[in-house]
Amino acid sequence: MTRVLAPLAGQVIPLSDVNDPVFAEKIVGSGLAIIPDTLTAHGHSDVVSPIAGTIIKALPHAFVVRSADGPAVLVHVGLDTVKADTSSFMVVEGDHSTVETAQPVVSWRPAHLVDGGFDLTTPVIVMDSSDAMIGSHAEYGTHVQAGDFLFEILPA
Repeated sequence: MTRVLAPLAGQVIPLSDVNDPVFAEKIVGSGLAIIPDTLTAHGHSDVVSPIAGTIIKALPHAFVVRSADGPAVLVHVGLDTVKADTSSFMVVEGDHSTVETAQPVVSWRPAHLVDGGFDLTTPVIVMDSSDAMIGSHAEYGTHVQAGDFLFEILPA
């Protein structure tokens, strides 16, 4: 069993509430999403690794970390943020980096994205998984801090 931690602070919501069918319909996998806190983050803010492992892909707006025992977790920072100005993000840890849980991977400017009209909802997905692989999880509607328990991945 792998514990997945919140990559940033905010309110926990089910994927079905995400305003993007790729995530809401769980096309890439199951998990949860977080509506990030934005009022206190006027400068850069860190998005941390939800698990310990190796970064298999790091993009400015998203990253995938694979744990030593297999599961890969995608953190997609905001929706449609691939279209955001590159000054909104900075990759801290790149492809093939080994990271610890709660280690910063991406730095971002939430207020800058809000000003650009982007939805900051951040899906946290176990790649190629089903709902059956998601065990206990933070209650929907609750507030989490970066590094707090988000959900557990059960063996396939």
